[in-house]
Parts: sequence; structure tokens; C-alpha cells
Amino acid sequence: MAALITGGTGFIGKRLIDRLLARGETVLVLTRPASLPALRTLIDTRWPEQAHLIEPLIGDICLPLAGIAPDTLPALRGRVERVYHLAALYDLNMSDTDADRINVAGTRHVVALCNALNCTLHHVSSIAVTGGEIRGTFRETQFDEGQRPTHPYYRTKFESEAVVRQEAQVPFRIYRPGIVVGDSRSGQIDKTDGPYYLFPLLVMLRNLLPRWLPLIGLNAGRMNLVPVDYVATALDAISHQPDLPHDTFHLTAPQDLNTCDVMNLFAQPAGSPRFVALLPESLSRRLIRVFSRSLEHSAYGRSARQTFLQKTGLPPTAFNVLDWHTGFDARHTEAVLKPLGFTCPDPRDYAATLWQYWEQHNLPTSSRRWPRQRKWTPQIKGKRILVTGASSGIGRALAIRLAQLGASVLLVARSQEKLAELVREIRLNGGDARAYPCDLTLDSDVQALIAQLEQEPPIDVLVNNAGRSIRRSLARSFDRLHDFERTMQLNYFGALRITLGLLPRMQAERNGHVIHVSSVGVPVHSPRFSAYLASKAAFDEFSRVAAGELRQDNIHFSIIYMPLVRTSMIAPTESYQHTPALAPEAAAELIVRAIRRRPARWMNGFSRAMQLLHGLAPRLGVRALNLGYRYTPGSGRS
Repeated sequence: MAALITGGTGFIGKRLIDRLLARGETVLVLTRPASLPALRTLIDTRWPEQAHLIEPLIGDICLPLAGIAPDTLPALRGRVERVYHLAALYDLNMSDTDADRINVAGTRHVVALCNALNCTLHHVSSIAVTGGEIRGTFRETQFDEGQRPTHPYYRTKFESEAVVRQEAQVPFRIYRPGIVVGDSRSGQIDKTDGPYYLFPLLVMLRNLLPRWLPLIGLNAGRMNLVPVDYVATALDAISHQPDLPHDTFHLTAPQDLNTCDVMNLFAQPAGSPRFVALLPESLSRRLIRVFSRSLEHSAYGRSARQTFLQKTGLPPTAFNVLDWHTGFDARHTEAVLKPLGFTCPDPRDYAATLWQYWEQHNLPTSSRRWPRQRKWTPQIKGKRILVTGASSGIGRALAIRLAQLGASVLLVARSQEKLAELVREIRLNGGDARAYPCDLTLDSDVQALIAQLEQEPPIDVLVNNAGRSIRRSLARSFDRLHDFERTMQLNYFGALRITLGLLPRMQAERNGHVIHVSSVGVPVHSPRFSAYLASKAAFDEFSRVAAGELRQDNIHFSIIYMPLVRTSMIAPTESYQHTPALAPEAAAELIVRAIRRRPARWMNGFSRAMQLLHGLAPRLGVRALNLGYRYTPGSGRS
């Protein structure tokens, strides 16, 4: 005797075949001609030693008699003892047409085949037959309780079960699994849906909030989780028990969980905060209704809803789970399985296994960097850090320091000779550095650089350090528009070119950090630097706006209001020869600290004091600046 199975290559079907083969049974797997190569590959990889027990049977449930030619029926009649009908369309975004064609018409064709073969039908239905509309407990003896499910999946599972009950002329058994999740032992999952739609939310929570923060949630939505290995085991065991007094079995867990309970199950392995209290159920329902209406009836609400769905990967119909109120009784199933030693595993025992498998196999590689960053993240070793203006001054000192800390440093500047010399120095000391000669003021150079970098591993940190400074009073600049154009061309547009070139890759990788080396003069509004500070402030504002838009993609922006640094940039100003200034190495340490801590901005005490003065007493601040301008000597060019 043999068993015929539809949907044998599916999530549950493969595991059911495992158990049938373990019994030594011959299994006929109904498959479409186009799917035959995939089935043969599965046989060769999953069941090589039992391949002689598996027979592909060409057919299609969407055709009469499941696509089996009538002249082959006599050979199957008397040989096929049981038909397991698992093939179905399950997609929360499915259309009514596809759902009717596969779930309803397909079931009707399988029922007709069973009638023609005179064999027992084992039909895998779903708890979705209730549509979630029935409040309270739904028993195995119940079916049509007046529910009118509207979603195509819920509706067609109800209608397909009705087809079995009304049209089957042979003995049948109906199985209603709960929400099927991964294997309780390995965590393996073929398709992520159901509670897995909540997993991206947990990732978002662990990024945004500290783990210890207690949350208050809504007491809404009920889920009944069952691992796929239990479903396959129960289906196999019950189908082989003769003379059972009942024909319907709930393959469900003993306990239903609300949505927040499910999130708490996975919060521990996910590292996200937990819900410690729930609002009353009546209040939760009211809030859900109000929230749903606000999302549907306002342009802003619809836009926010769409953005949320895009970022989490949730289908629009996933919100239906918040209105699922039905619980399930499984006493008939338990009466059969308990004497055989089978019980449904507790979700608490396998939640960590499911999460670990999902995070390893289904969470995008780039998103594995999502776990919330600590305030202090000392790891620099192994990072790929691009430094502009690396041939001298702060950039050179920074490149040497980062290489000492184990980073792979990408050096960008105009001078190929200076970069080559710096690379040799770093490599002689055991560091890793590469030179990328580029003039950031030339769009062609930057485009070529970006094209080259796209062929290499992604950049972790971009340090926009390259800059040009001009110290000249406005009185001497009225006819020097080119001074403003020159500083903007490098300090703003140059930094902007390379940043815009690298951001798409950072966004795709969901990882990136852009550091802008600004100037202490920006918050102070230092006189004689109108051209320089305007260009620096322009990229400051770009960084602030970009930080707000890209934080959800795990891209950080840091602005360092760098104090005076003793480099060649300040050499032309004689008055700076005796002014306190940082050494380039000290300035480099400030940037290293920013790479580790990812601050939104950093400024010294003097900058903060002047920023406060300008905010509280702007007129007094202007007077102070004017005094400084008048009594601070300028150079011959200022």
C-alpha cells in the first residue's frame, strides 16, 4: 500500500514524507512537470537511501482529478490507501482569484480523485477557518458558526474544508494546525510569516531602546504557535490510527498567547526590552480601532503606515492579527497523541532556537549589525576607514593612528607622491593602508573613486577631513567672490560628492558612520573667516539633516568642531604662532574617540560657552566678536 501526498515539497510536506518513509511506506508525490527537477534534487539530497520508496506522480491540483490521466487511475486504485492533501496557497498578499483556484478548486479536484480511488482523505486545513471572528474557544466539533471571513486565505480555507465535508464520498480526516513556526529542534523555517513578522520590530526595539527599559503594551491579538515538527508528527500519528470517533483534529498548542506575550518570548534571545504590563483588553481594542481609523483616513496616516510596512517588511494584512480573538480546544487530538507519547512543545522551550535560526539565515547580512550600539564601542580593528586630506596635517596623523589600532585605512588626497610615502610608512610599521589619489573638487575624479570603491568591501567610516581655509576680513573680500567659491568647492561640495557617493552602499549595508571635521569657529562665529566658516557650516547642516533621515538605516553622523590645530593651514597667520593649538596627533585622537563613541557633535568648553552666549544674549555676543575683531591683529592678507 502507498500514500499519495500533495504539497510534498512544502514546509510540512517534506517532514511528513520523512515520517512516512521511516515507516517503510511507498510515497507518491504529486508534482507538476515544471517542478519535477526540483523534486528529484530533493530526493537525491534529503532521501538518497529511501529514493526507491518515492515515486513522482505527474499532476496538478488545479486540473480535474488533480491532473492525473483517467487511464492511470486503475493502476492507482487499490494501491493508494491514503491521500494527504497539503498543497495550498498561503500568502497574506494573495488575490481572491489565485486563492479560489488553488485552495478551493484544487481541494475539489483532490476530493474527486479520492472518490475515484476510494481511499481515505487526510485534508490539512487551518485554524484560519474561524477568521479570528469567533470570541472564546473554538472546538474541534465546530465548523460553520456563522463566521464570514473576508481575507482570501481565511475565506478559502473555510470553503475548502466545506468542500471536503460536502463532496467527499470516502472517509476523511481534517487537521487544523495553528500558526506553524520553525522546527523546535533546529529552528529551520522555509517561509517567514506569522510571528516572524514581529521579529523586525524586535530588532528595531533593541536598536532604539535599552534592554532594561520596561514597556507597556496592548492586550490584543491571540496567536497559537506550533512547531512544524509537531505538526508533521501529529499528522502522521493520527492518520495511522484506525477507527477514531472524530474526524477533525486541532494541531494546536495548549495555550494561546497575545501579541505582546509572543514578543516577550523572543525578547530574551533578541536582546530587546520586554513588555511588563498590558493595557486592559477593552481599552486596547478601542485604541486599535482609533489608531486604524487614523491610519486609513488621513494622508499623513497612510504615508506613515506605508513607511512602517516598508521598513519592517510587514504585509498590510498583518495588522489583522491584532483582531484575532479565537482560542482553540484540542482535546480530541490530545486523546489520540498522549498515549503515543506525543505532546506539543512549549514555545518557551524553543523560542531561542527559532530566533537564532532566523537571525542567522533570514535577517539580511547587513542588518546583523543592527544590535544596539553601546555608548562606548572600542572596536576599531578591522574597520575600513576612509580619510580625506590624508597626505598631511590632521589626516596624516589620523591615518597613522588608525593603522596602529588595526584599521584598514583608505587614504584620499590630491598628492599621489605624499600618499605613496605615507602608505610605505604605515606598512613598514605593520599597518594596512591604501592610497586613492583624488581631487575632491573634480566630479570626474570622485566618480572614478566611487566606482573603484564599489568593487571593494564596504566602507565602515568616512572621515571628511580635507579642507581649505581663508582668513580674510569682509572689508578685504568685497571683490573676492572666488574666495567663497574656492572654500565651498572643497569644504562643502567636495565633502558632499564623496559622501553622496558612499551613502547608497552604506544604506544597503545598513552600516555607516560619517565624520565631518568642522571648525570651532562655526559655533563661535569667529571674525575674518566668513568664507571658511560658511563652507563648514553648510556641511554641518547637511550632516544634521542626513542624520535624522538615515538613523533608521544604522548610519551615524558626527560633527567635530575642531579647535585650532598647528598645521600648515594656520602657518600663514603670524598671530597664530603664539596662540595655543593642538598638535595633529591630539586632533587625531579626538577623531578616534568620535569613531568609537559616535557622538552627534563634539565641541570644547569655549565653543559651548560662546554658543550659550549667542543663544541667550545675541547682541552681547556680537559685541564680544566685534571687540575681538578690532583688537586682534590681522595678517598682511587679512
